[in-house]
Amino acid sequence: MIMLHSDEEMRSRLSFARIDAETKSTLTELWPFVQRALPGVLDGFYSHVKSQPKMAALVGNREDTLKKAQGGHWAKLFSGRFDRDYFESIDRIGRAHVRIGLEPKWYIAGYQYVLNELVSIILKKHRFSQRKALTAMQALNKAVLFDLDFAISTYQEVLMEQQQEQAREIGRAIETFKVKVDASMAEVDNSAEKVTRQAISLSDMSVSATAEASEAAHSSVQTTNNIQTIAAATEELSSSIAEISRQITGASDVARRAEW
Repeated sequence: MIMLHSDEEMRSRLSFARIDAETKSTLTELWPFVQRALPGVLDGFYSHVKSQPKMAALVGNREDTLKKAQGGHWAKLFSGRFDRDYFESIDRIGRAHVRIGLEPKWYIAGYQYVLNELVSIILKKHRFSQRKALTAMQALNKAVLFDLDFAISTYQEVLMEQQQEQAREIGRAIETFKVKVDASMAEVDNSAEKVTRQAISLSDMSVSATAEASEAAHSSVQTTNNIQTIAAATEELSSSIAEISRQITGASDVARRAEW
């Protein structure tokens, strides 16, 4: 996603960098000389870059593609227009640096290399006019450092976008986790409610069983009392029967003695 700046912001930054109509005109006049020298400058630049193993690995087999892209961008810079097309170009460059993992320290050094080479070209061109050389070098410094400023700004914007995306991913992960936790808690609540209902049911059953056991114990006591009463009555009946038997036996003895 290209982060284009508003026209007002671009005008404000150009004004702060003191890139005025005279500077733009000077850049346009310089471009034919820079354009002729640029292939040699870029050849030397990539030779210097590949002297560093890490940088050589980043360039890989894309040197020709990178030279073409840089040549196109320098053409936009020296056109002096500083229009939407230019800002889109510098935005793409900054994003490409982030994508391949090129740290700002490396492309700042790269700008320094190219700037020094361009200064040499300008001094040769205006070696007989100190005033023209100074005007050209001032325009060159303004343009190159402005370009570098935007490249770094784009780099920072991309990092901020990545951080924001990471924050959104973390937010989404937290929300997903929250949904899962809420679902788990709801399941726990349902299980707890079910267990509570079962506990209440068991408690009711326990109370009922206790009541029945109490009633059974009461009935058992009552039965025991009844049995004891019956036993006492039986015992009394047995005594009565024994007494009657004794009396009958006595009567029989009296009757027998009367016969004699």
